[in-house]
Amino acid sequence: MTKRKPDRRNIILIGFMGTGKSAIGRALAEKLGRAFVDTDEIIERCEGRAISQIFEEDGEPYFREAESRVVTEVSERENAVIACGGGAIINPINLRTLQEAGWLVCLTAEPETVLARAGKLHDRPLLCKPDPMREIRRLLKERATYYEQADFTVATDNVTENEVANRIEELLSQEGCL
Repeated sequence: MTKRKPDRRNIILIGFMGTGKSAIGRALAEKLGRAFVDTDEIIERCEGRAISQIFEEDGEPYFREAESRVVTEVSERENAVIACGGGAIINPINLRTLQEAGWLVCLTAEPETVLARAGKLHDRPLLCKPDPMREIRRLLKERATYYEQADFTVATDNVTENEVANRIEELLSQEGCL
């Protein structure tokens, strides 16, 4: 299963919105004594506004450009746990950059779990549609080939953040990645 051994040995969490990348990333970073970095938080801090505002005011293409700049920046880190926005890897350059920066761990969840976790839909601009469940299913299908590029995949349905963090640590250890 081990595909490569990046020098930086970051652990990079990818996956659809609502799969727990931020919460699990924090738990994993604490468990491993590593820094935690969330690309969406960096974008919001740099822009001085919420992602939903960025989408509303400047559109998705502008957001994706900002996201690419942040992905490049965080990929220079070493031994960090990095949580990426759900669509960051649909850009082939971002995907390659992240693959070179560390181990990609894709977090997954069933569409029903994603919708339940999505909270306020106005905070999730891509789900502000008449039928958010259909949109979740469509986006998951559209992004499946990108998410399959991960080195490891871990389901997050019906488990705690700490249980997922433990599972990720176990997988990485078994493969000699830690």
